[in-house]
Amino acid sequence: DAPSLADADGRVATCEAVSDKLNPFIVEWPGTSMSQLSSVSQQRVVVVSYDGCKSLKLLDGCDLGGSYTLQRTAKFEDELTISNARELWAKLPIGAAELSGKLAQGMSFKLKYTSRGRREAAGVSRMALPRGAACDGATHYVRAITVGSFELSAAARTEGSAGGAIAGLGAGASAEGRSAHRKSGSCDDVASACSSLQLALEPLASLAEAARPAPPKPSPAAARQVAAPVVAAAPAPRAVGAGDMIAVPAGSFSMGAREGSADASPEVQVAAFTIDRTEVTVAAYEACVSAGACSATDSGEFCNAGRPDRATHPVNCVDWHQASAYCAWAGKRLPTEQEWEYAARGDDARGFPWGNEEVGAHACWNRWSSRLGTCPVGSHPRGASPFGVLDMAGNVGEWTASEHEAGARVDRGGSWHDALPVALRSVTRHGSAPTDRDGDLGLRCAR
Repeated sequence: DAPSLADADGRVATCEAVSDKLNPFIVEWPGTSMSQLSSVSQQRVVVVSYDGCKSLKLLDGCDLGGSYTLQRTAKFEDELTISNARELWAKLPIGAAELSGKLAQGMSFKLKYTSRGRREAAGVSRMALPRGAACDGATHYVRAITVGSFELSAAARTEGSAGGAIAGLGAGASAEGRSAHRKSGSCDDVASACSSLQLALEPLASLAEAARPAPPKPSPAAARQVAAPVVAAAPAPRAVGAGDMIAVPAGSFSMGAREGSADASPEVQVAAFTIDRTEVTVAAYEACVSAGACSATDSGEFCNAGRPDRATHPVNCVDWHQASAYCAWAGKRLPTEQEWEYAARGDDARGFPWGNEEVGAHACWNRWSSRLGTCPVGSHPRGASPFGVLDMAGNVGEWTASEHEAGARVDRGGSWHDALPVALRSVTRHGSAPTDRDGDLGLRCAR
């Protein structure tokens, strides 16, 4: 049975609480396993046996071929706090069984990390699935390894702090004098000698599906002998037009507050406004260019403009000034980041627009290693916000009217490029220079 531990509300936290089964943090993986990962990943793509929770075993002799290449990324910092068992299993399942003892002593954990790059798998053969005794129990291969620096520390919860009854400690129990826990990993400026932070796992079943030959096509004679069944036509999907907007009523919310967080953020009052249901499409932006009100976007491998098959994808490779000009031409404006966050998550402190479930198929994300780029706007309806706004996590980051630091402007939502779920959280802030024209930056307008 999966290990469990009563949390502050008297519920039981088990492997069911794991929030992102295919992207586990591994900072608490044993040192021998980390060394093994470093060694094997220098030679070939890593294969593991993984139960989706606490058991992650590297299969040293299982050879899938392929290799990893380092992709340096923009510096990204975040922090996770863990004060009860449910949070422990949700955020750090690898090592949760060992760390639960510290929770039982009245400790809480804080993981601060900075990602600096990703080691991406390439050259994995879809026709040569791993076989042999060394591959017994194989379930996944490591598609990417996020690298950077981290510090995991524990501190005693103070008298009266949140945490409640945890494995025998009554609510408000003092843990003064309990043993501390500290672990860290370093990283250099070019991400060539960094600690492994997080894995992106791909089920081997997906390779098996890709390797399965397509069924043979029937001969013309056989096709004529089989009457085609009469199937009622499916209703056409509702088109999402460039002028399609959502009315967001006036309200208030704790901006930046995370679900389950004890740190209350100041309440932000938001007046009623409307916001585009989807990100601005290539076709909509090109209409502005044709009208002479917008300048052309940049062109490049991941830029969508000028590609006939991308008319319904979000326009990208636009800077803040171009985004502002488009919205003005359309009789709108860029949303403030307060409006953007409220439209994305409402007033219930959810982690993502759709709630607190793992990202999975809710968003267009984690497409850098496959070089696929963006998705058509509105193609992930399961990711809708409480108000019905689409694509507010993933696809492209969205410019806002708000200032960041040192002249930068705030963009929100994460993009297709991101592989860390935290980058798609509705509270995550990004800052970009107003002149940046990146393949992961686009826009939506408000009024």
